[in-house]
Amino acid sequence: MVSLTGAIGYSNENIIPQGIDLPYTIRFENAATAPTAVGKVQLVSKLDSDLDPRSFQLGGIRLGDIQVNIPGGRSSFQGDFDFTATKGFILRVSAGIDITTNTASWLLEAIDPETGEVIQNPNVGILLPNDANGRGAGFASYVVAPKSDITTGTEISSQAKIIFNTSAPIDTNRTVSRVDGVAPTANINVTPLGSNTSISGNANSPNLTPSITGNTDYLVKWNATDNTSGTGVKHVTVYVAENDGDFKIWKSQTAEKEGIFSGNVNSKYEFLVLTTDNAGNKQAPPLGITAPNDGYSVNLGTIPTVEKTTQQILPQPHHNSKFHKSTIPPSKSRK
Repeated sequence: MVSLTGAIGYSNENIIPQGIDLPYTIRFENAATAPTAVGKVQLVSKLDSDLDPRSFQLGGIRLGDIQVNIPGGRSSFQGDFDFTATKGFILRVSAGIDITTNTASWLLEAIDPETGEVIQNPNVGILLPNDANGRGAGFASYVVAPKSDITTGTEISSQAKIIFNTSAPIDTNRTVSRVDGVAPTANINVTPLGSNTSISGNANSPNLTPSITGNTDYLVKWNATDNTSGTGVKHVTVYVAENDGDFKIWKSQTAEKEGIFSGNVNSKYEFLVLTTDNAGNKQAPPLGITAPNDGYSVNLGTIPTVEKTTQQILPQPHHNSKFHKSTIPPSKSRK
């Protein structure tokens, strides 16, 4: 069995936002009914032309009960791991991205320590016939980002090929994600209670009001919209700044469309609204304005965590009590 898991986006169309790393995991197993162990695994995945190969980063690897941690930020990795005493082979790992062909590849081999070649023992290998403990199952993972100039509606397709030993390549399923690269927009309108005057954002910043002074209570209304080909508005976050201070969150990730803000007499207030769509695109604040993060982050899934590389655990040596009792006699000085 082989499979490829990609980013988990919004709706059954698997819609993803722009500018977010996409996680991929290639899973494979040596069937429980397989007559022999697997001594060599090759994985190949040609990246979609709308993915940026320079953003490619390797994730962890698992082969049965062996885990290999790849240091963060690596686009390539090579290493030998000696399991001769416990498993009868040296694990050789070579993985990386060829940016000239947009192709990611992994070569995972059980090396015979006596010959330096891939082990030929049918009962020894990096993937034994699988069992309930997963001794024949494994994965390799990576993350990669879409290109920065990708447009809304673009489909990103991914697939991998897997080769066990010298068998014919096996194709994984194909995963497809569609990009929503346009953030939603919002506008805001504020009315000091007891006044007939309504204050709105201007043409350049419809989601930001000018300063308002003189009242304690304000009726604040906002409206958020997404483009016609977008995923729709998920929520809005409303901010307020007092007396030219920093913007602070008043209402976080709300589906409301209005509220009454109670302030201080003769204080000056500005209001700002920012919205997020269902794909995870966030509206940016106007130029020169800084607003705190409202805590929302889109979850497109993750790659499996491999915290550390498996170490060879050697059996404890047998202790002979005679060695503890014996001593080396002192040397006699020569005269």
